[in-house]
Amino acid sequence: MSILLFGPDSYRRTARLREFVAAFSKKYPAGLVDRFDLETEGEFDRLASFCQNQSLFSNFKFAVVTNVGEADKQKTALMKGVSGDKALTLIFIADKKPTKEYAFLFKEPATAEEFALPEGRALAAFIETEAKARGAKLSAVDVRSLAASSGGDTWTIVT
Repeated sequence: MSILLFGPDSYRRTARLREFVAAFSKKYPAGLVDRFDLETEGEFDRLASFCQNQSLFSNFKFAVVTNVGEADKQKTALMKGVSGDKALTLIFIADKKPTKEYAFLFKEPATAEEFALPEGRALAAFIETEAKARGAKLSAVDVRSLAASSGGDTWTIVT
C-alpha cells in the first residue's frame, strides 16, 4: 500500500504520520519500521533492499520515504515491483503536491492526504483544540490574536 502525505502544514502532517506508525506498530508488533531520505547517498538502494528482502522476524514492513526527487527508471521499477504487496506499506512525505511525473509512485490502491495551512475558522478550531489538549484556556480574543500573529504556521501555534 502507498500513502502520500503532502502539504505545507508539517505539524499536522507529522501528527498523521505518527498515527499511521502507531496503528501499524499496534497491529504488527514485530513489524519493521524504517525511514528513508532519498536525498542521502545510498538511501535508495537501502529502500530497495528493505522493500524486496524478506525479514526473519516479520513479514510486515513500513517505510517512511522523504525527498523522493526526480522520477527515474529505478524508482519506477521499484514501485512496479512492490505494488500490490500487502505486507509492505510505503508512506511518502512531501511539502508540495506532487506533479504528474510522480504519478508512478501513487497508483491504486494509493491514498493521498493533503495538509494545507489552516485559515479562518479552521485555524481557530485548530488553536482551540490544541489549547484544550494542553490544558490551556484561551479567550476568543486570545485565539484571534494567536491566529493573526502566527501566519497560520501550526508549529508556531503549538510551541
